[in-house]
Amino acid sequence: MLKKVLVNTPAYNHIAQDVTNRNGKVAVVSLGKYYEGEDFVERHIEQAFAALSNTFCRGEHKNFNFEKYVGVYLEAHRLLNEASYNNSNGMNDATKIQHLKAGIKLDAGLEYAMTTAHTSKLAAGDFQRYISFMAAEFDIKSQRLKQLNSSRSRMTSGLRGKFRGGGGGGRGG
Repeated sequence: MLKKVLVNTPAYNHIAQDVTNRNGKVAVVSLGKYYEGEDFVERHIEQAFAALSNTFCRGEHKNFNFEKYVGVYLEAHRLLNEASYNNSNGMNDATKIQHLKAGIKLDAGLEYAMTTAHTSKLAAGDFQRYISFMAAEFDIKSQRLKQLNSSRSRMTSGLRGKFRGGGGGGRGG
């Protein structure tokens, strides 16, 4: 059954000899060692910390928004939990918040929101509450930018006719 499911996959290479010898129990143990052994744990921990260290938020963009940014962090926390990091406790909420804050760059324009979160003690508390607060701040900021951009485009199109000549109402158009 294992051969049928895993043939032509990278996992099959780990059990090929055991399948040839018709030893299913040893094949299952081999898969467990590879996918859940010490190497697995180390890979997950390294992968999680690489994501935490190398993911940044510079504001709302078409291909990468705050929701995706948080998704990367939640995935890293899941990997740490699966790898039994910190005696199967993973990271505490304060550490999660510190990592998340470190990745929010000045370009995001959320210094005021981050200061507000810090002074209201959100930064030391519940990770989910912090994410909810920051997500709301990102939404407010992006809505405000949309409003500003739409009002600017209306103002410039309204002024355009006055500078093209004619319709100015005074001498020389």
